[in-house]
Amino acid sequence: MAWKREASVYSDNPEGIATISLLSGKRLKVTYKDDNTKGFAGKSYNVSKWPEGILPKLLPGYEWSVKLCGKDGDEIFSISPLNGYFEGDFVEFSHKVGEEPAQKFMENWKYPDFVFFAILKITKGLPAAVGMCVTAMLPYRFDVDEDGNTKYTKVSDRSNTQKTIEFMNVTGADDTSLVFVDNLLPTIQKRILKNGRKLGFLMKNGYVDSFTEVYSANAADDEEDEWDTEDVPEKEEVLVVEEETQKELDWDN
Repeated sequence: MAWKREASVYSDNPEGIATISLLSGKRLKVTYKDDNTKGFAGKSYNVSKWPEGILPKLLPGYEWSVKLCGKDGDEIFSISPLNGYFEGDFVEFSHKVGEEPAQKFMENWKYPDFVFFAILKITKGLPAAVGMCVTAMLPYRFDVDEDGNTKYTKVSDRSNTQKTIEFMNVTGADDTSLVFVDNLLPTIQKRILKNGRKLGFLMKNGYVDSFTEVYSANAADDEEDEWDTEDVPEKEEVLVVEEETQKELDWDN
């Protein structure tokens, strides 16, 4: 898969909003838009390698966020839809071949930070994007509390801790407390895969912006059936039940 390849990625590789068309000889033509801000406006590249599952789904007329790799820009390193709501499955955290997933320190950023990358496979949304994998970049916002368990941290006002919390919530990774270790990602990944929950996410300008829970039709029907019964408790009794069953989480903002 694309995120496991040992491809050479250079900081000056073509990246931005582009259209994709089919060429003869099993090749694709990637053309960057004129209003692209990455310095590749109007340029076209012929590519012969791309992530699994994107062909022949790339229909004419769509625009994508595309990053190329290789010294000649002859390979699509990553591709994602620009905007819209999608549903999908968690695949894994990005990692080097043969190694466990781990947080990465982005030292060349204006504000250096630790992050991790979640690979998501689109199962519902824009038809041309179904089956495509996108990458969600998340701040690594974990620290140890006084009991030795994991809590969320906020390093500054610019910190996007909420995005990480949303991801952990919708995947069920923080349903129970998590003993803190230096690298939590292998344990979190096992929890998410075991839960197997669908997750909803909003794409903005080619990036995963936020996460929401996905409710199945069966779950909604079951909830309606429950409240259609004649033995609906009085309002005060309902409040008591909610107070008794409310779960206290060990996770702090």
